[in-house]
Amino acid sequence: MKKYSIIFFTTLIILFQTLGIGETAQISSNSSYYPITITNYNSQRKQCKITIEREPQRVFAYHQNNIELLIKLGLKDKLVGSAGRFVDEEKTLGNWDARLRSVKYMGLSGIRKEDVMFLETDIILGWISTFTDTVWGIGKTDFWNKRKVNCYVVANCSGLNKKETINSEYEYIRDIGRIFNRQKEAEKIIKEIDNEINYVVSLSANRPRQRVMLLDFQPRITVNYTRNKLCADVISKLGGDVINTKRIISLEDIIKADPDVIFVAYKTNEEINLTRHLLKNPATKNLRCVKNNRVYGVPFTFLYGPGVRLIDGIKHFSKGLYPDLNLDFKNISTPNRK
Repeated sequence: MKKYSIIFFTTLIILFQTLGIGETAQISSNSSYYPITITNYNSQRKQCKITIEREPQRVFAYHQNNIELLIKLGLKDKLVGSAGRFVDEEKTLGNWDARLRSVKYMGLSGIRKEDVMFLETDIILGWISTFTDTVWGIGKTDFWNKRKVNCYVVANCSGLNKKETINSEYEYIRDIGRIFNRQKEAEKIIKEIDNEINYVVSLSANRPRQRVMLLDFQPRITVNYTRNKLCADVISKLGGDVINTKRIISLEDIIKADPDVIFVAYKTNEEINLTRHLLKNPATKNLRCVKNNRVYGVPFTFLYGPGVRLIDGIKHFSKGLYPDLNLDFKNISTPNRK
């Protein structure tokens, strides 16, 4: 009798597991939300539809904005691999530092697609350069789609939006929230950013608009971030006007523009002192921003593809635009003046 009872109950357990009894809530939750469809882009820079059949469980994220957004949304446990550029200066990372050290990071670039395939990822988050066969890429979207791996391209980092705006950055945050069914968490991030913008606007209302340049000193060229860039939209919302020039400019162009404020991007700790190109240059000594000591270093990730760092960028730009205001920002250093 005891033998038959064991067989009976064992059979019931197997039957329950087969039917999914005991897991009804989880299955109902997933089945009621997925599948979903997201409008995005492929390697040919053409719009396409991405269908997410179920919540991704194994994610590869390329570049800082994607990695940090996943962490902020509480999805670090799904991150099986990461790569790309980081601005790792302690003052700019703040509380992110410890979290980033615990993420599997595979390097700045030159990642082999075979290494990513080994991770058995079900979705890759990246820029348009991620989905190329270049040193910055890990294979085209077609390559991954054929292997049942979804690819998400961040439009604001890929030259896919004619004008990059705060709202288009919000759409990126919302897209990732939709993909992982974390809409509430995504909206909370967006609300925090909006609150900071409104806070600065409330304190700086009725002040004259300032003329601003956003510069990136690269090895052979100097790039000016013009009005179609996200950072320019941020500056505009905060009460500044980015001087619109051609993308690649000369020292003479900077002198001719004579801005009230200049922000200089840096990508590594070694580049923090790039402001000296202007502050210590005899040719620029008569610039009003040099005379008034208003040339500030800014982490590259605050300028380009910030993601959750958009809020840090707002705080950083605000302190540079309004050094006389007592802005009550926490966890953000004063703009670098070295």
